[in-house]
Amino acid sequence: MVLFTFALTFVAFKQHQLEERLADETTGTVQTAKDSAEATKLMARVQMAAMRAQVSPVEYQITQVSKAGDPAEAFLVRVGWLNTGATAAQNCIVQIAAEIIGLEVEVPEFFPDEGAPGVAAVPPQLPLHSNYLHIMAGDIDRVIRSGDRLILWSRCDYNDVFEPERTRVSEVCVQMHFMGDVTDLLDGNPNGDRYRFRWQPVGQQNYST
Repeated sequence: MVLFTFALTFVAFKQHQLEERLADETTGTVQTAKDSAEATKLMARVQMAAMRAQVSPVEYQITQVSKAGDPAEAFLVRVGWLNTGATAAQNCIVQIAAEIIGLEVEVPEFFPDEGAPGVAAVPPQLPLHSNYLHIMAGDIDRVIRSGDRLILWSRCDYNDVFEPERTRVSEVCVQMHFMGDVTDLLDGNPNGDRYRFRWQPVGQQNYST
């Protein structure tokens, strides 16, 4: 009887050890599966971020409108954008606005037009542009000569293919600086490169989502 009891106790002890080992192995397997699933999700997010559409401003164009040989009558200004992502940007809406302000005046906040029209889709690496703004030459000269500032704003709203229900935004606000010599603008000056500008980010409206 004593031997039988000892044998039964030994078997029960070994069974308990086996159950503990199986439980540990099962826990480890479950944890490994969870870790693998999290790693897969992380990789998917990284790949999505690398491939999703990313629309960004790439250039600021200002073009003189004048008759041959005459001073500029007006200027056309627009902002160039580019989808630098690997997938299409959908429902793109590009807006633009400008305001001339004094040197000490705070940079204004621009607000998008909710009814602005958009284009169907913009493929990867394809440039797109805002509409042109028409600015009179007198306003440009005032900015150059008096120290007033031309503030240019543009914004692109779009969706990507991975989260089509989410609207992404890329917004830019810049100030125009005259890079030439004011004497080049005097009447009768034969200088052919009369207007040269650079653009500097200003204000809080420079971000993307």
